[in-house]
Amino acid sequence: MYLNLLKKWHKINEKIQMIEQNTDYLLYQNMILKSFKGIVKCLNAYQVNCNVGLANKNITILSINILIIYMTSQ
Repeated sequence: MYLNLLKKWHKINEKIQMIEQNTDYLLYQNMILKSFKGIVKCLNAYQVNCNVGLANKNITILSINILIIYMTSQ
């Protein structure tokens, strides 16, 4: 289950790299937002599992920070 979350996180990193290489930010904005929604769904599903709770919170904080940085820097 936790592996799925890491795979989604990796996909987000790939999309962020696309943005860095492409000036058309709006083209990729929807893709990124969909990925973040996917991560939120995963986190909601994992909330009942105490073992991965802390790691999920850390990934969520990183995700939100990256999203804010990219939305405000464009």
